[in-house]
Order: sequence, then C-alpha cells, then structure tokens
Amino acid sequence: MKNSNKINDNIFNIQSAPAFVLLLISTITILIIKNINFNIYVNFALALLVLIAAIIVFLKKYNTAAFILMSISIGLSFFIFNNNQFTPIPEKIIPTEEAVAGGKIIKVLKYDNNYSRYLVYGFIKNKTLRRLDNERFILNLSGPKKYNLGESILANCSIRVAEPKQLPTEFDELKYCRGLGTIWIAKTNSNNIKLTKDANWFYSIRNYTYNQILYKINTLFSPTTASIASALILADRSNMNYEIKEIFAITGIAHILALSGLHIGIIAYLINLFISFITNNIKIKFILFTTAILAFLFLTNAPDSAVRAGFMGILYMYSKIIQRKANPLNIVSLVIILSFLLHPNRIHSLGFILSSSSVLSIVLFYNIINNFIINIFHKNNKIIDSISLTISVSIITAPITAYYFEIFSIISPLTNFIIVPLASLGLICIIITLLLSWIPFISVIFAGSVEFVFRICINIIKLISSFNLIAFTGKAVFLPTLIFSFILIYFFTSKQSKQLIYRLSIIAIFSLELILFFYNDLFYNESNKPQIFAKPNYTLVSIPYNEKNVKKFFLCIFDRRPDLLYYKDFQLAKYINENNIKYIGTTGSFSNTFVDDIRNIINEKQISIRNLNFEEQRYIEKRYLNKRFAVQFINTNSN
Repeated sequence: MKNSNKINDNIFNIQSAPAFVLLLISTITILIIKNINFNIYVNFALALLVLIAAIIVFLKKYNTAAFILMSISIGLSFFIFNNNQFTPIPEKIIPTEEAVAGGKIIKVLKYDNNYSRYLVYGFIKNKTLRRLDNERFILNLSGPKKYNLGESILANCSIRVAEPKQLPTEFDELKYCRGLGTIWIAKTNSNNIKLTKDANWFYSIRNYTYNQILYKINTLFSPTTASIASALILADRSNMNYEIKEIFAITGIAHILALSGLHIGIIAYLINLFISFITNNIKIKFILFTTAILAFLFLTNAPDSAVRAGFMGILYMYSKIIQRKANPLNIVSLVIILSFLLHPNRIHSLGFILSSSSVLSIVLFYNIINNFIINIFHKNNKIIDSISLTISVSIITAPITAYYFEIFSIISPLTNFIIVPLASLGLICIIITLLLSWIPFISVIFAGSVEFVFRICINIIKLISSFNLIAFTGKAVFLPTLIFSFILIYFFTSKQSKQLIYRLSIIAIFSLELILFFYNDLFYNESNKPQIFAKPNYTLVSIPYNEKNVKKFFLCIFDRRPDLLYYKDFQLAKYINENNIKYIGTTGSFSNTFVDDIRNIINEKQISIRNLNFEEQRYIEKRYLNKRFAVQFINTNSN
C-alpha cells in the first residue's frame, strides 16, 4: 500500500483555516459550559475574564494563544446570548390560556386543505403574562382559510408554552420551537382570525411564483411523486405521507428530502451553466449568481440547511473573483459562524446542524477515504467517489443522528450509495420538466421519467426497510455510534500495509468487545426496562413482565394535577397501542375521566383499567421496578 493517503498537516492550522479553529474551540467551549451549568452571572464574568486575558496575551505578541482565548470568549458569549434570547417564564406551570396574538407571517410551516401552520413575528397578550412585543410564536390554524408569507394577521387563540418530549412516541415540541426562535404555540380556527395587512409587492411576487410552481408540480406528477418534488424544489413536505417519511428515516436517507447541499449544489450548477451563456465577465456572473441564489432561498422560505449551502456557493464564487484559492474548510466554517451570528436560534435547528456537519465531514475526511480506497483497488472512478463520499458524511452525522433521533442505521451507507445518484437524477428531471412545462408533449416525457426514477427509489427503500436489524434504536446507541466513527477514522488513516493489518487486528478485537459490552443495550432497548415519564398532569410508570413467555407491559398512571382538566392525550394512546398494553392502573381523577376516553381513542375494549388502592400506590412508589407487582395486579383483576 503506497503512502499517498496523506492528511494535510495544515488542516487544523490557524493560518490556513482560522474560521474552522474558531468554530471548533467555540463549540467545545459551549458543550463544556452547557454541562457545567453555571448561572448567567458566572458565565458573563468568565467570558469577560477570558477576553481580558486574550487582550493581554495579544499585547505580549503571543498571537496563537490570544486567538484560542478569543475563541473561548466568543463561545461563552454566544452561549450566554443564546440561553437568554427567549422570554423568561415564571417558575410555575402555565396551562393553555386564551390570548390575543398578531403580527407578520415570516414562515409558512405547513399548508394543506383544512390545516395550516405559520411562524408569526408580533405580539402576544394574555392574563398570566404582560403583553409581549417583538415575539415569535407558532400559529396552528384549522379550517380552509389560508394566509401567505408577508401578510399580517390578528387572532383570538389559545396559547401555551412548548413542552419537551416525555413519552418515546412524542414529538419534541420545545426543541422544534427553539429551532424557530420561539417557545410559544398558539391554536385557533378560521373564524377567530382576520387579515390586518396584505403582503407588500415583493412578497406578493414571491407568493404568486411559489403557488404557480406548486400548481405545476401537482398537475404534472402523481400525489406521491408530487410530494417528493415539492420537498426537493420548494422545501415543502406538507403533503408527504407518514410512511414515506418513516422509511426514509429508518434507512438513513431522510436528508434527501431536506433542501440542503445536494439540491442547492445541483441548482447552483444549473444557474452557473445558464449564466455562462450570458456573459464571461466574472464580476457580472457573481452578481447574477448571487441574485439567483438569494431569490431561490427567498422563494423556498429560506430553510436553514439551504441557507448554509447557498452562502457557501456565494463565498466560493467570491473567491474566484478575488483570484484566491478557496480553502473549503475555511469557507464552511465561516458560513456556519456567520449563520449563528445572524440567527443564534439555529443552534437548535437540527436541519442546519446536520447539513453543516455533513459538509464539514466531507471536507475533513473525503480525500483521506478516497485516497485509501484508490490505493486498495488501484482504480479511480465515480463508484469509488460515491463510496468515499457516503462514508465521509456518516462519520460526523451518524453520532448526531443517534443523539437526536436515538437511531443508528446500519444500512445507511448502502442506501445512500444507491439512492443519492437516483434522487439527483430525479431532481434534474424535475427542474427540466418545470422549465419545459409550457411544451406539453416534452414535459409529459420528462414527467414520466421523474415518476419512473422515484418509483424505483421508493421500491428500493421499502425493500431495504423491510429487513430486520437494519437499525438500532434507543438512547444507548449514541456511544457505540460515536466509537464506531472513531474506528472509521482510525482505519482509513492507515498509511502503510503493515499499519493497516495491525489496525484491522486492533479494530476486530475492540469491535468484539464493544458488541459484547453494549449487547444488552442495543438488542434490548429501553422498552424492555421499567420507565418513568413525567407529564404535566400525570406520571406514567411502565413495567415490563412476561406472561406465557410473551413480553407485555403494565402501566400505572399517577394523577399529579387534579386541578387540571384531563385532555385526550393521543401520544399516550399511541404508546399504549405500540406496546400492546392490556393492563392499566390509575389514581385520582384519572379513574373517572380516563377510562372511557382512552378506550375511545385507541378503539380497544379489551384493556383492563381500574383504580389502584392506597397500598398498591405506595408499593409502586417504593418498588416500581419489581416485576412481580404486574403479575399480582393481573391476578387480582382477573378474579
């Protein structure tokens, strides 16, 4: 094996990639401070002391040390600002309340026939809190009435603070809302909302263009293909059914449905190709290219992942104007830093985090892996490039996905290798179809090609997702996934044949030990262990047990807030359905209101539900991990 797999020794050097070093040190600082959990005053004092130290060291002409200290100070400052940008909430539970809210629609989040969701910037006024101005809130609107980007509205609505995820089946509202820069969720219907101001001409042109493209997509393609095309072109996944989203997620290719680097790269290439026919003047090309990219981002409602990719393309074009060789690592890092400075809430945006980390992973590891594979097979072609790209992306994104989604897809590299080229071809055909939509005969031919490509994609994904053990799930997957990424780096940085053989031996032994160590956690996830979920008005204790060698679950629901009216908890019903639960014990007001409602929600009459007596409640509180109690409860109930 030839020693051509060299790592650039200057890749982490401050002079060659200062933006990356700044980003790396700041990120590490944020992660450390987040886990230490100092109060704001200690964080502020620490940031000020580090800044003073940086200035002193700089004056002493220790530039490297000064740069590191300045990066730490920036990380501390960003953490302080980000954790104090949301409206402070009193130290008490705020139930859903009636409110008056209004403002300008700055993002359309969902759009379908009888339901829509918007991000609004304006004011909130209710009884518990004072009037809040310059506030963002998510507005869920039921009914046929629809509103467009840039319009101003006023609504009588119910409003509440977003809740963090508790049950495994739940969606993490708080994390989603923080990614949009808010903590408020409002709900109303068409009768309680009115338009107070039309969108200006700039937004009107955008809305008209967007609706025309959406109309063309829905006209030219079948519903399933149209939903995928809308996601790829307009970043609109409103009409995509749950099954498609789920199989894309399980097979580790959900990123294809997000408007990110892959899509922006193809669109940027087509824009650049078109501009090349107009002029060869590099400055005019840059102006036209930048205008086209910004217009596209505005058209698609500027999703975070697309913003990152778009500004990367603009910076790359700018480097050509100033005739300097662009350092991709520096460009990516600079775009990420500027994005966070402009919108600090992007630190909570998973789409932006995954998009940025995937590009960083490519820049850092693609050449290393590609050179390694070329040296092994003594060939260089598109297949090897695709394999290298897929592996390099997964090194950083796999642990992030495992952390946020609690899933590690084993089949993801293979699926990406097959589906990404097909999806890219499909995207190009969609663009051509839309451009030629005014020529019916030709557009029909290309539309048929799009249908064929995505039908193949979906069938392949469905086939792969039907296999067993294609993914591990649960909180325990994060650490093994992180270790696996380090193993990949260790393997692909081998420079000589002897070193490669030695490392393979180490990896084989270590991997065996890793599997044995994490076996129970990976193959017997949290659903096999007793769990406690704390909801606002109840605490759920889930206890597994065996009945005739079949694993089942017993649930105990402790009423925590008898003053709150019980509401239909559909996520709890989903949890009961997915775990095939047949026995439930309740306490307090749940015994009166819960039984009929939960049966109606899940449409199941065979569930045994009864109120627990005082002794049983105390027993569970002290010994809820004792599986024998579930059997005792079942025997008592059956008698």
